[in-house]
Amino acid sequence: MGPSPAVLLIYELPSPNPDVPLLYPAEIPVLALCLPEIDHAVAENTEWELVGGSVQSAIQSSRASGGDFSAELGQTLVLVRFRVAERWYELVTPSQRILEFLPPPGFISMSPGMFSLLDVSWTGWGPECAHIRQCEPLDGAGTRDRLQASLFGMRHVLHHPVLWDDKLVVRVNDYQPSRVRRTEAHQTPTCIVRHMHQVEGEWADGIVLQTDLPYIETNTELPVSWQERNPQNVLVSINEDGIILIDVSVSIIFWLQCFDPVTH
Repeated sequence: MGPSPAVLLIYELPSPNPDVPLLYPAEIPVLALCLPEIDHAVAENTEWELVGGSVQSAIQSSRASGGDFSAELGQTLVLVRFRVAERWYELVTPSQRILEFLPPPGFISMSPGMFSLLDVSWTGWGPECAHIRQCEPLDGAGTRDRLQASLFGMRHVLHHPVLWDDKLVVRVNDYQPSRVRRTEAHQTPTCIVRHMHQVEGEWADGIVLQTDLPYIETNTELPVSWQERNPQNVLVSINEDGIILIDVSVSIIFWLQCFDPVTH
């Protein structure tokens, strides 16, 4: 597929109301977003998986607190997990940013070789509308459920705790624009706004790929009793109540109410 080994296709679904007509031709992709261009990419050397975001919790919750972790109406994240050779990556993009590229309703213009009514190159959308980070491989058992459980509304939580300032922390990235703007003026060491992210790989334009989608990075320290645990044994998920920690080595579950004091 040229320099991009994969494209993200966007379709219009029919309305539940049969009297509401489609805005675009039926069964034709409305939009094709080319994913990052990879140097010397071959099908056998790459792997791609799409995990749609949700405004509903990906795991069952026994609580109904909502609060700042309630999902924003119509604002979700789309996650694409992919592999290039031995390296794994996660691409996160807000669904609202994707919709900004939809062609005008009734637009019909497809040339031979096009994937959709409107094809957009990676450089035309990705650097400003997506965030790519390198990540660890996940085992095949329950991988999709784990990926889904890392998304809620406009927040994405890393799958395992990470070491930060000599402490194990849960890291949550929040892409909600109004919260990003509010946090910009009230940053703390544990809650900062990032505008640029660079990741190494075998990219078509060099070894470094840069994305510039602003997001809030929040690092919340794990309880003292969890600091000595192996982070690879601790699974992290997110829902409307906050953060759920599961130590799979001893089958212990801990609920961490992880609200940011600035944006709550």
